[in-house]
Amino acid sequence: MSLTPLWRRRLAPYPARRSVAILSLLLAGAGCAETTTQPTAPTSFPPDRVQSLALVCPVSPPVESPDGGPARVTFDPPTIVGGLAPVDVNCTPPSGSGFPLGRHAVTCEGRDQLGLTASCSLEVTVFRRLEVTRILAFGDSLTYGAGVTPATAYPAVLETLLRSRYLTQEITVANEGLPGDNAVGARPRFEAALGRHDPHVVLIMQGTIDVDREQGMAAADAIRRMALAAREGGRDPIIATIPPQGSRHTSAARVEPYNQQIRQIAAVNRVPLVDVHRIIRDGRCSDAPMGRSPDSFPCLAADELHLTQEGYALVARGFFEELKALYELDAADGQPRLSRDPR
Repeated sequence: MSLTPLWRRRLAPYPARRSVAILSLLLAGAGCAETTTQPTAPTSFPPDRVQSLALVCPVSPPVESPDGGPARVTFDPPTIVGGLAPVDVNCTPPSGSGFPLGRHAVTCEGRDQLGLTASCSLEVTVFRRLEVTRILAFGDSLTYGAGVTPATAYPAVLETLLRSRYLTQEITVANEGLPGDNAVGARPRFEAALGRHDPHVVLIMQGTIDVDREQGMAAADAIRRMALAAREGGRDPIIATIPPQGSRHTSAARVEPYNQQIRQIAAVNRVPLVDVHRIIRDGRCSDAPMGRSPDSFPCLAADELHLTQEGYALVARGFFEELKALYELDAADGQPRLSRDPR
């Protein structure tokens, strides 16, 4: 007796096509149902790590210029955060460029392989150093800044010039100008100002009132004594001639003889001199007021005694150049570029 499987015996009475259908139903009933797996659709977004791009610029330490000219500055490339490598980064100006004195912005921009962009910026500072930081400007109304605002008086302009060049130092220029003050009687006020400010350098420009009073010789001697007293106290003096005056002032003719005495004092005592008279005499100022004498100097104010704003700026520039020549430090050895008398 042959044994026929039960499922074959059940399908025997049916045609073949129907038998296949019935077989499928039997298999399903036995827990063998056919399953279909759908493919996973690819994501339309890149992974989280390339969803964004950022650049973090480095901090560039200040660089000292070796000679006051442009200095070569190198800095690290920005740190790349995110993005799809490789990321192209370009900085403008690039690392290794020459930068002049001052503070300069550098912008870095990056683009990755997905087209994402980012940028950052850093600051490059190129500086020089000055041996002195505390300066006292002593004098009369020409130092005070008669006719202009305190911010445009020559001591304030001088301080701005110094701070713009010597960026890493806190340089101060104290204004001890007193309108109407004369040099002959200024010694007590001078000593008090020295004690109040404890300056490294003293700028002395005074004598206009004395010249008007025909006391030029006594005033010049007073300037000499103040300069030497400053030096004996460990401070460096710098003296200055006084500006010319308009011809309507009777004292105008006495200005040059007084200035000759100041120049002689500077030469004999080896005291640095700023020739303010020459600076104003040869100056070209565009802010000269109307109504002055035809032969007046362009940088004199309407009273032909004090200065215009541009005139005071020229005086500040004159003192600035002298201070730079005397006290700017050499980057190589940290010594002043010019030798001078010890304090």
